[in-house]
Amino acid sequence: MGGKNVNILVVDDHVFFCDQMAEALDLPSVRVLCAYSEQEALEISKGDVLQAAAIDARLPPGSGIRLIRLLRSQQPHIKILGITSFGEEPTLLDFAYAGVQGILLKRDFCKPLFREAIQKILDGGTYFDGEVKALLDKHAFDAHKGGSAEFSPKELGILEFLSKGLSSKEIADYVHLESTSVETYRKRMMKQTDTKTSAELVAYAFRNGLL
Repeated sequence: MGGKNVNILVVDDHVFFCDQMAEALDLPSVRVLCAYSEQEALEISKGDVLQAAAIDARLPPGSGIRLIRLLRSQQPHIKILGITSFGEEPTLLDFAYAGVQGILLKRDFCKPLFREAIQKILDGGTYFDGEVKALLDKHAFDAHKGGSAEFSPKELGILEFLSKGLSSKEIADYVHLESTSVETYRKRMMKQTDTKTSAELVAYAFRNGLL
């Protein structure tokens, strides 16, 4: 993968499928770390800087969506590929709101395609096939629609705190502003990106490489 050494986490409670993902990334420049549960994934994240992760949506007893948010709180710049057996709208939208850079349906899985998807997100791009992209487009999740918004350093700082789940009042304490000022910045960024909630704004930012 470009000759650059990278750490990639693969997470699935089905050992066989997790091992298949690991085998697909068996390359000289890649160190693959396998986790079969949310707890194992979080322990790995504490000890290693991760460039990317492939995470299954269904991860009993928790969920892959929750794991994505927890991983981002530890490593905000990690690139995420969501993996799912189910192409239902709620699951795909949950992934999108969590800010993944790509989604791969298990029914389409093959090692070359999986490597391609991982390479794309590592390179700063996105991976959504036609079916998934059509659904996300319907909900205004087009990663390239209208190009990426441009934010000031102050706005980017506030955006990073939003990605960690902080409220405007909590962010205000960190950036030494009134909470009303933080809220003004937040609403301005949402207007620029045509998003309606903080979750949509953060998802937009991850897809467009702003975080």
